[in-house]
Amino acid sequence: MEELLAGLGQLVTPTFAITTMLAMGMRLTLAEIVTPLRNLRFIVVALVLNFVIVPAAAWLLATVLCLDSGIRVGLILVATVAGAPMIPKLVTIAEGDAASAVALVTLLVVATVVIAPLLIPVLLPGVSVDPIAIVIALSWQMLLPLAIGVFVRERYPEEAASYVDEVVAISNFALVLVFLTSIGQNVGGLLGLFGSGGILATILLMAVAVAAGYLLGMPAGVERRLLALGAAQRNTAAAFVIAAGSFADQPVVLSFVALAGLIMMLMLFPIAGEWSKRPGPLNVDEPDQQGDAGMAKA
Repeated sequence: MEELLAGLGQLVTPTFAITTMLAMGMRLTLAEIVTPLRNLRFIVVALVLNFVIVPAAAWLLATVLCLDSGIRVGLILVATVAGAPMIPKLVTIAEGDAASAVALVTLLVVATVVIAPLLIPVLLPGVSVDPIAIVIALSWQMLLPLAIGVFVRERYPEEAASYVDEVVAISNFALVLVFLTSIGQNVGGLLGLFGSGGILATILLMAVAVAAGYLLGMPAGVERRLLALGAAQRNTAAAFVIAAGSFADQPVVLSFVALAGLIMMLMLFPIAGEWSKRPGPLNVDEPDQQGDAGMAKA
């Protein structure tokens, strides 16, 4: 059964990523995706949040909690890779800005490819990663489907509108299977990690990421829930690529990455659902349009 779930997980995880990004592209024009990236503050804050604050928090937690070597490696790997395909889905559930979510994911995926191979050896001395493997995995699962979706939206808008709901349905079904396979594969790992500090470290890291993203949304001039969810949902697909290439002899690293991905889903989907009950723009950079009530509601 475990082998069956593992094989199913290897199939449904990229399926979810591909269909999510494809659907996002089919709903958005290139201009809608590019426009948020013209906000320099947004770019700077997103990069600092995801590649300075979150990795630093992971390193500090690993040190303070005295985590074992394998769990420490897994936590830092998870913290140094960003741009998960789950982000647009979470932001959509939270009634956030879908275009900005896709723009954020695109930015973070490209940045992960460049920054992660440089950052990981700093936080984990003696470790090297294969940037080519990261580029290939992230490109075909995320960037290519997004590009195809945008092309279809630009070139065949009527067809895109007609078929996007079917693509979304496949994405939602794949997400359910991702949940089920993640839980099925990691029950043993979850039980085995009780008392190790790994679960606590992951929960605390997510809490730090959500809080930091929410607070930094103000100086970034964008929705705070966008940066919060974008920082907390790490790119476990990229973490798996790195772990399989550099830590294949340490199965606890792979188990921890899988478990961290499950914890993220269990934490962030309820948060996104709660935020959906309070919809409204969270861009505090435009008080004249939103009013004081809107800012207080955020």
